[in-house]
Amino acid sequence: MPRPREKSNSAVGLGAVIGGLLGGPQGALAGGLVGLGIGSEAVSLEESLRRAFAGKNLKFEGLRRTSRFEIHVLFSDSLGRFWNLVAKILPNFSLKPEALDDALYDSAIAELNRVTFNLGTPLPPR
Repeated sequence: MPRPREKSNSAVGLGAVIGGLLGGPQGALAGGLVGLGIGSEAVSLEESLRRAFAGKNLKFEGLRRTSRFEIHVLFSDSLGRFWNLVAKILPNFSLKPEALDDALYDSAIAELNRVTFNLGTPLPPR
């Protein structure tokens, strides 16, 4: 499950400004449309996880990055029980920050799916 992407307002604005400078009002409109087409950014890791947990009727409580390659996510269920999820990836120092967050998101979602398979019974630690 890929991390969500959204259209970037900054890309639309930049396209409109450049188009306006080069071609007047029509250029601004065209530049804004081009910016709309190319400007998608990843939602932050925290917001992406918040949305994923909400989709499973769980409350995202917080995120703590313990290293570049590991995060701890605290969440609760509707009964007020709290859970700590640990997501890890293999160290890869060539990953850029966005790719690193994508990999951590994928790991967290995989772990969330494993844990919520039977949320009523705590799973033994691995």
